[in-house]
Amino acid sequence: MRNLLPFTHADQVGEGIPFIDYLDRISGGDRLLRQRQLAFIHEWDYLVDHLGRSPTAAEYGERWRTPRSTVYALLKEFRRLFPGQDEPTAICQEIWAGVGAQQHEAPFGWVDMERVRIVPNVTIPAA
Repeated sequence: MRNLLPFTHADQVGEGIPFIDYLDRISGGDRLLRQRQLAFIHEWDYLVDHLGRSPTAAEYGERWRTPRSTVYALLKEFRRLFPGQDEPTAICQEIWAGVGAQQHEAPFGWVDMERVRIVPNVTIPAA
């Protein structure tokens, strides 16, 4: 059984916080951690689109020319930030569902993945 996601995308105008702000908060304000995980999520999402499924650690490492030990360290860090999630695929899917739901609100119909508004399912520390 899949664990629940730590957030859902916002359905109502003005509801929620941008994903980038959420990631900053759960990273404890550590900007390097936030940026490292943001890049990891983006790269993982690219591979999900390319492969049509979740990549393996080996596939991620091969595509991004990253040592497998670094991939495992990124996954460990990801799991610490997103308890109950083994890898980023479900997070990516929820973010993109938010992009689709919120695009009518944005100029030119474009919502950046990092700015999609999400509603945390758990209390997070204040910024």
